Amino acid sequence: MVCHASLDWTYKGMRTLILENEFLRVVSLLDKGGDIIEFRYKPLDIDFMWHSPLGYRNPASFVASSARSDGAFLDFYGGGWQDILPSAGAGITRHRGAEWGLHGETSLVPWNCPLEKEGPDEAVAKLRVECYRYPLAVEKTLALGSGEKHLSIKERVTNLSEQDLEFSWLQHPTFGEPFLTPGCRIDVPAESAMVYGPPDISPSSRLPAGQTFAWPRARDKQGAEVDLSVVPPKSVRCLDLAFVHGLREGWYAVSNPQLKLGFALT
Repeated sequence: MVCHASLDWTYKGMRTLILENEFLRVVSLLDKGGDIIEFRYKPLDIDFMWHSPLGYRNPASFVASSARSDGAFLDFYGGGWQDILPSAGAGITRHRGAEWGLHGETSLVPWNCPLEKEGPDEAVAKLRVECYRYPLAVEKTLALGSGEKHLSIKERVTNLSEQDLEFSWLQHPTFGEPFLTPGCRIDVPAESAMVYGPPDISPSSRLPAGQTFAWPRARDKQGAEVDLSVVPPKSVRCLDLAFVHGLREGWYAVSNPQLKLGFALT
């Protein structure tokens, strides 16, 4: 099989982009933030992405039972991989007269997507969106070449206003079963990490808020050592948020030793 690109499909009424070659199949929900909802390694038929039991909801037809105080992101979050602009983080953000909820705008609005190449040697799609509340335009080019085991992503943010603008930009991929299992390894060339506070951010956290440690070995609330580079067993029910610092290079990798399969982002 050679490269192929298609805009002929919909998922739950949402326009869908599909790029694939001999090794990879990538699916993006154009009407819901351009989310990548499938990143599949075809020889093993394994999707790297995590999928919420809530599923993927169409913003054009879903009505929340009540408005969330932190915005609409979690009502529409089905897992997968989002571009987060112009504000990344929790709670309500107000800046220069604009207001956003959790994780900004771009993951909630529809993106345009013409196909630049449909194969056979390369499949290329160019996504574009303009924010509603902040004068930023985002362009994202997805390219998949024949015989390649990687997806190339090139992005550009353009300030459409006549003044300098501040923004936060987050790539938000999440990994899940069957790829992510206990014992998977997380490799990142970091020197240190810090556990996010405040103390009540998560009642189920293992790690004390504000702790700084040399990556990857932290201490839990009882003082026992925790190796954060190894995914714990399912019996560990916790939510911890830590930020890594002192990156010597710009990459990370998650690998499954049993499957001999890994996902790297650089």
